[in-house]
Amino acid sequence: MHASVGKYAIQKLLGKGATASVYLANDAFAGREVAIKVLDAMPANPEEARRAAPLSPRWR
Repeated sequence: MHASVGKYAIQKLLGKGATASVYLANDAFAGREVAIKVLDAMPANPEEARRAAPLSPRWR
């Protein structure tokens, strides 16, 4: 994978959950590897968001 998020060069996907993905990335400025959590886009319509996350406690 050769993408970037801000100053971070993405190396690989570490894991994916219901609302976000976590990637291993390289911070070239600090000279170290970091984990980046990227949140999935949430629907703008509240009703659509409720259908997308039926088990989320915040919708109960």
